[in-house]
Amino acid sequence: MKKLISMILFCLLPFSVFAAYNWPKYGFNVLEQTINTANKHIELTDPDGYLLTIKYQHQYEEKQFPRIIELNKLFHSWQNIGIQNLHFNIQQNLISIIVIIDSFQQDSIDLKPAIPAGFLFTDSDHLKYNFKLVKNKVLIRIKGDYLNETELTQKIQKALSGSLSDIDQSNPKSIYHLLALKKAHIRQLNDEIRQLNKEIRQLNKEVQQLNKEVQQLKKEIRQLNKEVQQLKKEVQQLNKEVQQLKKEVQQLNKEVQQLKKEVQQLNDTIKQVENKNQQLKNNIKHLENKNQQLKNNIKHLENKNQQAISGQQDLKNKIVSVTHRALLEIFPDLKPVNDLEKGLEIGTVQRIVTIVYDIPGITDVEIKNILAANGISLQLEVVSKTLALIQ
Repeated sequence: MKKLISMILFCLLPFSVFAAYNWPKYGFNVLEQTINTANKHIELTDPDGYLLTIKYQHQYEEKQFPRIIELNKLFHSWQNIGIQNLHFNIQQNLISIIVIIDSFQQDSIDLKPAIPAGFLFTDSDHLKYNFKLVKNKVLIRIKGDYLNETELTQKIQKALSGSLSDIDQSNPKSIYHLLALKKAHIRQLNDEIRQLNKEIRQLNKEVQQLNKEVQQLKKEIRQLNKEVQQLKKEVQQLNKEVQQLKKEVQQLNKEVQQLKKEVQQLNDTIKQVENKNQQLKNNIKHLENKNQQLKNNIKHLENKNQQAISGQQDLKNKIVSVTHRALLEIFPDLKPVNDLEKGLEIGTVQRIVTIVYDIPGITDVEIKNILAANGISLQLEVVSKTLALIQ
């Protein structure tokens, strides 16, 4: 995984640095940019709307960006040469520029047909040119250090007029001159072929390395896919658990609501019980007051009863005394002659009065029998008279 991250960062680093350059700050508009494993490509328009393209590889210096802006301004400042578009290729510290022209007029002569492939410039420590002219189907190489547009135009005119000093033969139409040009062209082609082969071999090595890295990436991607699938399963399981938890929470909420209702009911019941309890306390207090009143009434009644009993006893005593005197007057024979004789005792009269009060509706015969059972013998007439006096 670390290797994968390192390789991704390595591939993205050049683009990130280049893309971070603030082209709009200088009036340039980015039209398109393409990134692949071999090279990068970007299309721009300058502040005047002219098109330029830039290609670059892995290594380059940041100072090349402002240099490209300077070169773009330089080429578009030409007076007699009209620029169609510019192609910049960055290779480490070297910038190669292909200048495609759409017009080239000098002294009313159209020089554009002599330069069908455009100009080729290179720039490192200073700007150089190296391109070919076509004259009568013969290629003429022009190279040197760039000074200005005038110097370059004069050199092209001299080459086309046959007065260029670096041509071996004085007659540009001679066979020697043509052979020299052909040999030089062949050497140039061979050099370019060798360079291309070298670049192809390097590219093949890079492709092989990339293939290895791609295979490694595929393995890592497969592993990542497995991990992703596992994560998906875990997420699904977590979702199920979450759903279950939600259901449980809903159930708990229902139970909580039910408990709240029950608590409310209990609170209401407690309140009712408290109210009833208060009522009971009030009732108890009222009953206690009534009880106290009853106790007082009972005590009062007891006092009255005691008074009544005392009065009743006094009444009984008075009745007994009166009845006893009345009986003695009615039955003089019952009056004792002296203390040694027995007559109608007052205790016997008291016993009869007690029996009459204790047994309402009793007859004289029943009273006589009760007295006889207790050893007291009285005539029935005496008992009847006593009962009449008492009633």
